[in-house]
Amino acid sequence: MNMKKLHSGEMKKIGLVLALFATLMLTACDSANGETEVEEVDLSVVSHQVEAFGRVNVSEEMSVSLDVSARVAEMLVKDGQQVTAGEPVLALDLTEYQHQAAELRAELDVAQAEVRAQAAELGQETDRLAQDLAFAEEELAQSQKDLEARLALQEAGAIAQEEVDRYLREAASREKHVQDLSLRLNQQSGIQQLNIGREKVAALEGSLQRMEERLNQIFLDENHIVCPYDRGAVVDLELNEGDRVDASQRLLQFINLDTLVVEADVLEEFIRDVNIGSKVTLVPAADRSRSYQGKVTAIADTAFVVNNETVVPVTISIENADDFLRPNFNVDVFIDIP
Repeated sequence: MNMKKLHSGEMKKIGLVLALFATLMLTACDSANGETEVEEVDLSVVSHQVEAFGRVNVSEEMSVSLDVSARVAEMLVKDGQQVTAGEPVLALDLTEYQHQAAELRAELDVAQAEVRAQAAELGQETDRLAQDLAFAEEELAQSQKDLEARLALQEAGAIAQEEVDRYLREAASREKHVQDLSLRLNQQSGIQQLNIGREKVAALEGSLQRMEERLNQIFLDENHIVCPYDRGAVVDLELNEGDRVDASQRLLQFINLDTLVVEADVLEEFIRDVNIGSKVTLVPAADRSRSYQGKVTAIADTAFVVNNETVVPVTISIENADDFLRPNFNVDVFIDIP
């Protein structure tokens, strides 16, 4: 007899029908005896897929905010519009920031000029003191020689003690003069003022550098906010031309359309059958004639209660995403069971 070979799926369906039929028969028999038994059927035995509901999301996004105050000069795109790398999405009026930076640069220029002048003046004074000290040291050396000669004469009885005392006083006076000049040379008041000026210059340079770094952002090109992704989109854009934007205020958000994933909630009773790397078929509600393939890339460590059901979030990659698939699309998820 020629029999048609059944696929495993068809065999499972037949098995399920037979199991249900047997259950009905047992129920009928038990009902006749006044007893009813309910047998739990494990559907995972007859099904090779776990079904879930999911939504398309992106795994990479960038929130855009400024470190300076500005105004919106021109809106160049609309919320939700797709953009490419380097494409401007809005123009900024940075007049307030530019005025602050210009004032800081002018203050720095003045402080630097003052330091240069102080250094030049201090240099002239230092040269004069150095010359005076050299001359005073020569005079001291001569006085010491004269004193030694007078002491020798006194020892020989050629001069009186009064004359020796006069040379002693002169040598002591010139030695004190040398000490005073040395102290002035090492502790000039101009040096302290010069150091204060240099510290002010360093502080202003640091402030200016930090101010300029505020505009050093990957999404800024001069006064334009530009897309950082090869294939991106603008979302949460709620600004109008002329709006003032304060520092740290979020302007918009860029999403990377090349990083589409699906976030799905799997019922807790089926999560045991889901593994990292499990193959997945995705069917968008927007067009059920389309299907996409993917794999489970992450399983949450925590379950959540959603609509009175306990679910475990899973993340699914999309291997053949195209331009039709959009963020926030709803999809039916079919996870293959090994």
